[in-house]
Amino acid sequence: MSGQKTLLKISGCSVAKNGTISVDSSRPVFQALINPSGYGHDFSIKYAKNQALGQAGNESKFHASQPEKLSLKELVLDGTGVVPGTTKAVKDQVQELRDAVYTYVGTKHEAPIVQVVWGSLIFYGRVEGLKFDYTLFKPNGEPLRAKISLNFVEYTSAAEIVKEEAKNSPDLTHLIEVK
Repeated sequence: MSGQKTLLKISGCSVAKNGTISVDSSRPVFQALINPSGYGHDFSIKYAKNQALGQAGNESKFHASQPEKLSLKELVLDGTGVVPGTTKAVKDQVQELRDAVYTYVGTKHEAPIVQVVWGSLIFYGRVEGLKFDYTLFKPNGEPLRAKISLNFVEYTSAAEIVKEEAKNSPDLTHLIEVK
């Protein structure tokens, strides 16, 4: 990075038959004019608890890696005219964001898959939660500012999951031939 300010960008994506995810230029794009105050990136693993009847303790065995989660905190949309480049009303900016991350894709029968890019962060996922808090209004009640919280869950295609697993079963891949 050159040290230049980079703005958060959320782009719609498509998945090829081989499982690769790429930005789809026909899908809506949202670019923030004010970056979020921060983000959280969560990783978790699920374990199975195997305990025999009468056993004093239990053993935690790996069950599965859970999808990563990304939460963007306090993304601000401003329609006051104070922020350079903001000529759109807040309700129009809200609609652009909804179209990019939330609006159901009828041809795919699912929520859109998006790419979230901000600086060195690149995340592919689907929105899990979208919350708008309106904080400033015109005298007629039209919103001038909104704070948004976005929660995404990682999207990985079935083909990518198989590639990442790289299973090596000791009873199948480590055969010893004795002559």
